[in-house]
Amino acid sequence: PPPPPAARAASTWRPAPKQGEPGYSGPVKVDLDRANRWPGSQPGTVHAQGLPAPAPPRGTEVIGDPDRYRAAYGRQDGNTCGLASIRQMLSDVDIRYSEDQLFEFALQRGYFADKYKCDLPSPGDWCTRAYDPITGGCYGVDKKEDAVTPTTVEVCREMRASPRSGIPLPLIGELLRAVSEKQVHELRAIDFKELWKKGAPDRTRAAIELQRKQEEHLATLQDLLGRKKGVLVTTDGPVLWNEPGSRGYHFVVVTALRRDSNTGDVLGYYVNDSGGRGHAWFVPRERFERAWRGGNGQMVWWP
Repeated sequence: PPPPPAARAASTWRPAPKQGEPGYSGPVKVDLDRANRWPGSQPGTVHAQGLPAPAPPRGTEVIGDPDRYRAAYGRQDGNTCGLASIRQMLSDVDIRYSEDQLFEFALQRGYFADKYKCDLPSPGDWCTRAYDPITGGCYGVDKKEDAVTPTTVEVCREMRASPRSGIPLPLIGELLRAVSEKQVHELRAIDFKELWKKGAPDRTRAAIELQRKQEEHLATLQDLLGRKKGVLVTTDGPVLWNEPGSRGYHFVVVTALRRDSNTGDVLGYYVNDSGGRGHAWFVPRERFERAWRGGNGQMVWWP
């Protein structure tokens, strides 16, 4: 996001260079004192661990490891399901950040976005909240890029808690790659509109292509779980929770699946949901796969 007008006028301001660009000097070093500004867990503390996964019912078997991230699991603090999921994934490579530190990192690098209804400059318009690298605070900016709030840490806290904030879908894998400086595998979200743009001759054929891609992604997910990989996925939150509500993307970590021992049919999936359902939460197959398709089938995992 652009800096506020005062910061834009300052000759010292420039975007932080990314890996491969001139001037890149490694990942952002998180200032632990500044990370203490955020509400929630503090650096150096341990999240409450999830309870061990219960034994599966007779006649079924578990493929994968439902307890894989039990020590790293924690409830999200704000609209931060992506950060809470990344925190679990980082434990695989022995990197331990608190959610506060990850929020600071995401803010500094522009991975955390937010918008809110502000009626500026016209009724019905939306404003965004953005990070100011000069002051270390955040500010509101309208669609004309005019600052509409003071630049304060309190605005950053509002940004963290906003129902429309979070990590944009295309950036979740990039953020995990940036904070770990390690290779990440990723299957990007499947977009019906994108298939339409690529030349499917009619909506029926585009829908058929969408279903084919979804089945391919789902087979990949099941294969990864069979190899005991943890997979960060995007879901439609209200569908996952079996609750009414408008579509809302929600990141979770899938750790295992349960199947019938005789037929091999998949019965459901074990999910670590930082939004409240807990660690090793078993979700029936139909509901999980419907929620996963609603999240456009995006997945991120380690090689």
